[in-house]
Order: sequence, then C-alpha cells, then structure tokens
Amino acid sequence: MTGTVGLFLSVLLLAPVALAAGAEKNTKNAGATAAVAEEKGTSGTPKAKRSDPKGAAVAQPGVAPDPAPASQPAGAVGVEAGPMGGLLKGPLSLGASLGGAFPTNDGMFNCWRLRADGSLPVAQLSPALKLAGMASLGVLLGGNSATTEETIRSTVYTIKREASVTSFDLVPGARLAYEIIPSLYANFDLGLGFGLLLWKSRLTSDSPTDPSRSDSDLDSAAIVRVAGGAHYALGNFVIAAEIVGANFYLASEMDTVFTLTLGASYVVNLGS
Repeated sequence: MTGTVGLFLSVLLLAPVALAAGAEKNTKNAGATAAVAEEKGTSGTPKAKRSDPKGAAVAQPGVAPDPAPASQPAGAVGVEAGPMGGLLKGPLSLGASLGGAFPTNDGMFNCWRLRADGSLPVAQLSPALKLAGMASLGVLLGGNSATTEETIRSTVYTIKREASVTSFDLVPGARLAYEIIPSLYANFDLGLGFGLLLWKSRLTSDSPTDPSRSDSDLDSAAIVRVAGGAHYALGNFVIAAEIVGANFYLASEMDTVFTLTLGASYVVNLGS
C-alpha cells in the first residue's frame, strides 16, 4: 500500500516537468520550420530577390524582376521642348532698327525713328505660332522749317521759322510670330508705354514787327504701339522689317506717328 502511494506521488511530481520539456522542444521545431519557409517562400519557391553583401538587390533565376519605373516621355525634360501652351525658355533676341516716321501733326515732316528691341520667347501657342515678350526703347527726331518774306514800307524782311521735336519712349509689350515657311515669320506687336518729348521752336527775323525769339517745352505721353511686319532668321542673325507701325501718343501735343523701319537682331543663347 505504501509503495503504491509513493509511486503515484512520483508520477504526479514528474508529469509537469515532462510536459514542460515537451513544450519547449515543440517551440524550437516550430521556429526552425518558419525559418525554412521564409527562406523558400510560403509556396515553396525561392524568394524573388536577395541582397548581396554590399546591399544591392540581386534577382533570383526563374523569378520575374520588379517592373522598372516608367521612363520620362521624350521632350519632357527642359522647358524648351514643352507641349503647346507650355512655357518656353528660349534665346534672347537683341536688335536695332532705323526708318522713317510720319507724324499726323500739321507741318511736321523730316522725321527719323531709331529703336532698340529685346524679345524673349514666352509660350508656344501652336506648332507655328509663338508668343514672345518684348521691350522697345525708341528715339524719334523730327522737325520742320519754313521761310517767308515780309514787306514793310518797301523794305523786304526775311522771317524763318523752325520747329523740332525729340521723343524718348519705352514701350514694353508682346509679339505674336507666325511661321510662314521655315525661318520666315510674320509678326504682330502690341505694346503700352510712356514717352518724354522735347519741343523746340525758333524764329529768326530782321523784321521790326516780328523779332527773333526761341522757346522750348517738355511734354509727356502715354503711348500705345501697334505694328506688323516680318523677320527672317539666318542662323543667329535675324533681318526684320516693320511694314507698318502706329504709335498713338495720348494726352500729348504729338498726335499719331506712323513708322516704317528696317533692322537686324542677334540671337543670344542664354543656356550657353
């Protein structure tokens, strides 16, 4: 009886120890199985990539690599090759022109127009139409003279009247250029600026009733410029003609001045 009770107590004491040892062994086996599954992949196939000692990904045979990132479409790099309506980053054009000026003021003639222009492409509106920003700095030189005779008591007196105007104006604006054929463009300009005008007059006379005198006056005006012409590109050189230009002087003694000019410009590549 005593031996049976002792055996029973021994079994009760050793059972928990045996159960704990078995549980620890099962845990180790499960960990090893998970490691093998991770190495081969859950479906039993090798992993798609592994890392070499330097950290670079190496493709495994029989496994499709990850898709490469989509390449950038041609023309998308750089603003110059942007789509229609996109901004342009183009060359700067610097030029000068000289021609005749024809004011509508009474008695004004013998006028010359000298203008310096700078333009920079802004946008490609269509395959053949471009928009450019521009600025014009111009000088107008004009004058008139007339000589008359006056007879007083059988004595003839000579009276000479002279008038001149010098205009300095700055007119920023925009230019639309349409390519008719390669290198030949028709252009339309529209600008709004301001100008300063210096008027001078002088009368030279030996008449006692109309003595010699001179006068000057400084005037200012807002200017609206509308012009049309064409230009032809020869490499970096451009030959330009302003076929007709109308300069409207607002709030000034000067009225409208029509211009006809010829000029040339040089294209400066800003990227170089």
